Amino acid sequence: MIVNIPRSQVLSLVLVGDFNPKIFHPAWFSCQGLIKKSEEEEAVIEIIRPEISIFELEWMKFSVTRDRATIETAKEPYYELLRDLVVSTFRLLNHTPIKMLGINMKKTFSVETAEEWHNYGHTLAPKTPWEGLLNSPGLNSISMQGVRPDKYQGIISVVTGPTPATELKQGISILVNDHYTLVSSDTDTVMGCNEIMDILESSWSASLRRADSIIENLLRMVQ
Repeated sequence: MIVNIPRSQVLSLVLVGDFNPKIFHPAWFSCQGLIKKSEEEEAVIEIIRPEISIFELEWMKFSVTRDRATIETAKEPYYELLRDLVVSTFRLLNHTPIKMLGINMKKTFSVETAEEWHNYGHTLAPKTPWEGLLNSPGLNSISMQGVRPDKYQGIISVVTGPTPATELKQGISILVNDHYTLVSSDTDTVMGCNEIMDILESSWSASLRRADSIIENLLRMVQ
């Protein structure tokens, strides 16, 4: 059977817009009271340049380029703190144009038997259409998307497939991307970031519940 307790899980928030990467330095976050002084001092800085900024704290990683910011954590107890850090950061930087938000949940699971592992792929991607086209066809990954169930623009997408053998010999991964797009309906131009932060705050709980529900149902389908 598929072990329902994840072997690993990562929550990431992805923002697409127009950023000034060199602002995003641990010292700036500390000065604004967004992280502790001790966190600033212990931060691992990979690179801070005008075009890119990447640093890590004990519980999260912050990566920013001129058009994309990704903030992620692999520690579930810090999910709420991650959201609060992002909201507080961009409430301060409220003139930053942001046009897209992704709330992304990725989980990996181990599978006890090879038969059940193959069954996951057979269920989601039947092999009959590939017979005669490929030798021993098997699922590499499958991507599906659906329209949003709320008032916002965007999509819900799911990508799943076997984990790389180097990561987990007999496992599967499931990524749920809860994607929001925000533009002016009249001019199709990017609006300010307060609207995106409003969406993040108001949709947060529903987004995480939806991701968990999708993942649980996928696991249930093949058991």
